Amino acid sequence: MTQPYAVTIIGYDLLKMNSVKTLLEKPSCEVLIDSSYGNLIPELPSSKYYLLLTDSTVDFTSYEQLLQRIKKQNCLNQLILLYRSCQTREISAAYRMGVKKFIEITNINELKLKLTEATDANEATDMISPDFYRLIADSGKKGNFHFDLNDKEQSIIHLIWEGYSNHEIADELCLSPRTIERHRSQILKKTRASNTVIMLKKALINGYISL
Repeated sequence: MTQPYAVTIIGYDLLKMNSVKTLLEKPSCEVLIDSSYGNLIPELPSSKYYLLLTDSTVDFTSYEQLLQRIKKQNCLNQLILLYRSCQTREISAAYRMGVKKFIEITNINELKLKLTEATDANEATDMISPDFYRLIADSGKKGNFHFDLNDKEQSIIHLIWEGYSNHEIADELCLSPRTIERHRSQILKKTRASNTVIMLKKALINGYISL
């Protein structure tokens, strides 16, 4: 029986992906490559972790579709997103989708250490580098204000943070999807946020959710 791969690297640039594979010094790595992200093999192989290499030059719609496919295959808990701090659009999309493991590509030694720690762990725990926390928190400090959420709104924002859809939240809280939509609109107004990512960022800064 074939052993599951320890790490599956997903991306578009074979040179970069093979560099990460070499960096990990793990023979049990598989590379999945596609020029557009859109034609990834239908089913991801069994793997302990999936490393997704982001790049701002790749078509954003295809990138979002890839995240959706990974989510549908229930692999988000094993997904680690490698990013650069300038890639705010790609980071926000993954963050909104429910990805909880992020490693900023800063320097080779630090990257190797973080990847080794992540992939050698006995279980797939949530892991966000301090760099990511600072990126989220620092970007919202200017003009930040305090707001109050009631118990129902706090429950909803926790489930949004966990990646639940409106229908899933409705089932969890025994409410209708329309009621959840109204609550979400109210939370957006209270946080003065224009979208879900900004809403979650402000909730994080104000202590309603935590990393």
